[in-house]
Amino acid sequence: PFIGREREIEELYAALRAAGDGQGGMWWVAGESGVGKARLLDGVRARALVDGFIVLGGQAVDRGGSPYHVWRLVVSHLLLWTDVSQADAEVLKQIAPDIERLSGHPVGDPPLLDPEGTQTRLMLAVEALLRQQNPPVLVLLEDVHWAGSESIKLLAWLGQSTSPSRILLVASFRDDEMPGLVDSIAGARI
Repeated sequence: PFIGREREIEELYAALRAAGDGQGGMWWVAGESGVGKARLLDGVRARALVDGFIVLGGQAVDRGGSPYHVWRLVVSHLLLWTDVSQADAEVLKQIAPDIERLSGHPVGDPPLLDPEGTQTRLMLAVEALLRQQNPPVLVLLEDVHWAGSESIKLLAWLGQSTSPSRILLVASFRDDEMPGLVDSIAGARI
C-alpha cells in the first residue's frame, strides 16, 4: 500500500480528473533521491490508464543524453498512431530520428531557421501532436533535473499551453540537485 503520500496522490488524481474535463495543467513532483517520487508517478500512471488516458513517459539520463532525450519516447509513441503533416514530420525528426520507420514514409529535413526559430517551430509541432489526441493525455517525465535546457524549455512551453486542454504534464526532479527548477514554469503546481 501507498503510505504517507495520500494528500499528494489525491491532488494528482484531482488533476487527472480536471484534465479529463478539459482543464489540463503542469505539476512538479520534487524531492531527494529515494523519497518515493517514482512510486507516486506509478500510482498516477495506473489511475490514468484505468480512466482511459493515453499515458506517455520519458526519463532523462545522467550523462550522454541527446537534446530532447527525455521527450523521445513521448513523441515516438504518438507518431505510431497519429498522422502528422510532412512539415511537422520534418520538424519532429529532431526528437524522433527514426520517424521514417515509425511513419512508414520518407521524411526530409525542415527548412533552415535561426536557432530560436528552429526551437519555436519544434515546440509548436510537439504541442500540435499532443493536442491531436482524442483521449486525454498524461505525460510523465522523470529525473528532469538531468534534462538539458532545450527539454526544459519545451516542458515550460507545453506547461503554459496545457489549459484549456486534456493534457496533464507531471515531471519529477531532485530538488536538492536543482532547487530553482520549480520556478522555471509559471503556473506549474508542486
